[in-house]
Amino acid sequence: MNSEFTYNYELLMSLISELESEINSFVTRPGIDFSRKRKISFQDTILFLLTMRGGSLNTAFFDFFSCRSQKDLPSLSALQQQRAKIHPDAFYHLLHRFSRSLPSEHDYEGFQLLACDGSDLNIFYNPDDKDSCKPSGSGKKGSNQLHLHALYDLCNKKYVDVLIEKTMVSNESRALIQMLRNIPHPDRTIILADRGYETYHVFAHIMAKGLSFVIRTKDIFSKGGISHGFRLPDRELDEELDFFITRSTVHSKRDPIRYKKLSPRSAFDFLNLEKDGKQAVYPMHLRLVRFQLDTGEYECIVTNLGKDRFPPEKIKELYHLRWGIETSFRKLKYNIGVSNLHSKKAEYVEQEIYARIIMYNFCESVTAHVTVKQKDQKYVYQINFTMAVHICKIFLQKSCSTIPPHIETLLLQYLTPVRPGRKFPRSKKMKGFVAFGYRVS
Repeated sequence: MNSEFTYNYELLMSLISELESEINSFVTRPGIDFSRKRKISFQDTILFLLTMRGGSLNTAFFDFFSCRSQKDLPSLSALQQQRAKIHPDAFYHLLHRFSRSLPSEHDYEGFQLLACDGSDLNIFYNPDDKDSCKPSGSGKKGSNQLHLHALYDLCNKKYVDVLIEKTMVSNESRALIQMLRNIPHPDRTIILADRGYETYHVFAHIMAKGLSFVIRTKDIFSKGGISHGFRLPDRELDEELDFFITRSTVHSKRDPIRYKKLSPRSAFDFLNLEKDGKQAVYPMHLRLVRFQLDTGEYECIVTNLGKDRFPPEKIKELYHLRWGIETSFRKLKYNIGVSNLHSKKAEYVEQEIYARIIMYNFCESVTAHVTVKQKDQKYVYQINFTMAVHICKIFLQKSCSTIPPHIETLLLQYLTPVRPGRKFPRSKKMKGFVAFGYRVS
């Protein structure tokens, strides 16, 4: 009954053992750190960070080590010392290996759907860190934030890659281009993204990698959008756009519809549009789909997918599926606990963020394989993800050699109704960091 939990548990433990066998690549002092036997092992430190909850550090420490005898009980200071030895790259590699080892059983008509987006994470207030300190416009003190860039597998509900940057120096386009390098099967992958990724530079990188994309863009009358300047009619449309991108101001001024000017740095870094002193051009073929919403407004989507297999209705459906990454961010912050980090040091914060994302992938994989028998009721029911996270963490903390047979049966005791079509106004109220002295027990 608990085959999926057992599989994920054994997979995670084996990957942690692999990291331990390569420990000199992931510690601050190779050959010295974790070379002696301590009360807190490398595996204990990893599992502790994976299963931490949103309360204080003392309560998290008690939850994990309370089952030990008095002579084997470590101190909180010992835990911090062991934690300081591990580089955040250890958790990043564990995330990659665990994500790739999880089965990808679902797809969209043979395609993997990867949504790309970012989310701000509040961290401990430090006005001296200018790269992360975001000033407040009301004259009050600002807040320190990190920006989490993520590639999320919509069909299999797992994060396949992430990148952490400080908010004031983060760049969404640059982060996406960096994460594209780690996609193993580009020929059957579609990238879905919102308007923050609307640049020719991003399009060129995606197509050069052999990927497909569906990216929302500004409307045809909005200056700064790629659709502006093509002299398109004000109606629903599905148009193919053939043009060139160039560094040359001469080309772009002479024929602004056929030639679009890139910034010198982006053109030089990737497209190499200047060779032997001559100005070169790069051909671009895109498709622009414009459709009307129920409110009467229009939305524009740019893609390189063909019209035959992906008519406008399917393009709209694909973009609608992108919302899955937004709901995953909500779960990551408030169910898994990324909104309640326990650290001040940058290295510790990165450790915790990677650990939370690993835990998200673990819990989503477990709940996805629990079959809920639907009865003749008003609503369809699904596993309560909050309770699933709590149950998975409890059993991971015990780190038992034998898995109890009732875990997935226990998950079925906590169900929540699925209410489709519910709409609420989106609140953009800024939320601050919860101080360490005000954490729940």
